[in-house]
Amino acid sequence: MPDTSEKFKRALELHYTGNIDEAELLYKELLREMPQNDLILSYLSLIAIDKKDFDKAIDYTNQAISINPDPKYYEDLANLYYDKKDFNKAIEAYLQVLTLDPNNHNILFNLGLSFLSEDRVDEAIDFFKKALSVNPDDAEIYYNLALAYVEKCEFKEAINSLNHSIKIKPDYPDANFLLGCIFLQTNNFEEGWKLYEWRFFKKDAIELLNFSKPRWDGSDIKDKTIYVYHEQGYGDSIMFARFLSLLSTISKKVLFKPQAGLEKLFKESNLPIDIIDNSVPSFNLEFDTYIHLLSLPGILKVNQDNIPFKNNYLKSNKEKTNQYKQEYFDNKQFKIGIAWQSNPNIEKKRPISLEYFYKLAGLKNIKLYSLQKGYGIEQLDNIPEEVEIINIGKTFNNFSDTAAAIHNLDLVITIDTSIAHLSGSLGKSTLVLLPYSPDWRWLLDSENSVWYDSLKLYRQKTPGDWDEVIDRILLNIKNIR
Repeated sequence: MPDTSEKFKRALELHYTGNIDEAELLYKELLREMPQNDLILSYLSLIAIDKKDFDKAIDYTNQAISINPDPKYYEDLANLYYDKKDFNKAIEAYLQVLTLDPNNHNILFNLGLSFLSEDRVDEAIDFFKKALSVNPDDAEIYYNLALAYVEKCEFKEAINSLNHSIKIKPDYPDANFLLGCIFLQTNNFEEGWKLYEWRFFKKDAIELLNFSKPRWDGSDIKDKTIYVYHEQGYGDSIMFARFLSLLSTISKKVLFKPQAGLEKLFKESNLPIDIIDNSVPSFNLEFDTYIHLLSLPGILKVNQDNIPFKNNYLKSNKEKTNQYKQEYFDNKQFKIGIAWQSNPNIEKKRPISLEYFYKLAGLKNIKLYSLQKGYGIEQLDNIPEEVEIINIGKTFNNFSDTAAAIHNLDLVITIDTSIAHLSGSLGKSTLVLLPYSPDWRWLLDSENSVWYDSLKLYRQKTPGDWDEVIDRILLNIKNIR
């Protein structure tokens, strides 16, 4: 039989060459022989991480700490909790490391990230600053400090932090992109659109199309066919589709391929462009130049004063609209459509609980319709008996259906989702509930939207406080009926 050192050496070889199942068996065999060996436990934790079994990795790391309270193990434990998105436990573990290594800038930085993930913004800022006091030349820390300032709507401080970040690392995509978003939100459209192009190079970058034909740079295309490709979410395509009609006036032909589910809506809106089904491969199309949809306003030099088509640039299908009216909306009550949740994996600040809308259901002569699809729909299963909300969203197969339903409503109340953009593009009266620190497109302070005339923006006055927002909306509804 091989001695312990040979067995351990063999386990490491297996581990490093990717044979993790065999390595795990050897590590466990070694652990039975040496149950107080923290190093073996740490390697078993690494195996568990490779297998995405974070709970087991945490258990092994805790066992290692009980044998040897090494700061490295506490850091490993904190990182595991962070990766598991258990940020409160990550904070506890990182703080434990700090007692042993108070000037570890990585730990200070990770504490800032953890506090920011828990919306404890002031504490995040404090730890980012402490990390910078130890390592003042870290562009990533300045970038995340800027993110924290954005959460507080302290844009002067955010811009200052981003300028530091970009000075250290001029080609830092995320910092340049965030600076562009801040410029857009603070009405510096010219600089904002330029920096918005950095979105193609971020960590979570969208696909940068690469065709043999040139990407449009704003040059003359009156005799050319231009292919416009969608990007980002449904709401982005709806919002920026207004520029396609403008583009058609300066080109021979516009081809636009939206996301699946939007094709019918755009076709029925009779836009002066060719709508390409999402299933059609791009290489099957004939065009002279191409552009991503959200690059259009920068090239077209769009600013707050010249935004085109602020309502009714999309249309609902008349026949389908009448069908919805006959089946769901043929009543004399004040009909309100509601949407309360977006994809929580993308945006955790936007969603609210359906319970906030119960007060609306109690108003006299009000009828509520859920426009929700997918995320959040399960909340309809738990509404009280006295609350009536008609689940119209279950009938939607595409955005053409949604548009037909919205056309029959008197009012839409929604968070920042594609419903807000669709309703605004149809010219429907819409109240949009916004978090304290909203997306750049809603700018600052104003209750009016520069993008849609029919939208009214209801902003949180205090982070996380939806009650006050709903109370203002209730007062508004009582006045407009």
